[in-house]
Amino acid sequence: MDEIGSSGEDGRDAGNAKKAEPDFRRKCEEAGTDMDALINLMGKHKSDMEIAGELGLIPEAVARLKGALQQSGG
Repeated sequence: MDEIGSSGEDGRDAGNAKKAEPDFRRKCEEAGTDMDALINLMGKHKSDMEIAGELGLIPEAVARLKGALQQSGG
């Protein structure tokens, strides 16, 4: 993820991700997982299956959460 105040390669502001954070955090809570743990594992380039195993989710839930993060600008 970008640092605060920096822009991503596609020109999006890191501020957009911060603005979307409460909605994504809520989606993670609804799925029964911690947003920060999910993002940490995603940053380690783990597969959906690996992330699901570590967080106690099904791989499909991980894929949906990843998609929601991408749509929110994260």
